[in-house]
Amino acid sequence: MLSSEAEASLLEGLARRLQSLSTRTLILELNVARVMDELPGDTPQERFHHFSTVRFQEPRVLVAVLEEYPVLARLLATSTERWLTVSLEPPRAHRQREGAARAELPRRP
Repeated sequence: MLSSEAEASLLEGLARRLQSLSTRTLILELNVARVMDELPGDTPQERFHHFSTVRFQEPRVLVAVLEEYPVLARLLATSTERWLTVSLEPPRAHRQREGAARAELPRRP
């Protein structure tokens, strides 16, 4: 098993990668929502807070963005799948090596 620190580090790496892929699109969507007056709040900070914490909690909004940007959706899915493969491989390989080493040990009578 991975330590909690290693797990947190892996998750942080995934978050950075997904953020890197989606930042430009999310900035564009923030501006569109602002222009269409879809963001409540009196200040830019309040509108951004609503966009980043409330708006994307609604599944329909997230689905609409992913449908509008299918290449982004595919990149996010592919990156996540690759991350899972790479992140799960070390523990799996360790268990396989450990099992092989146990099989090679002489058994006690």
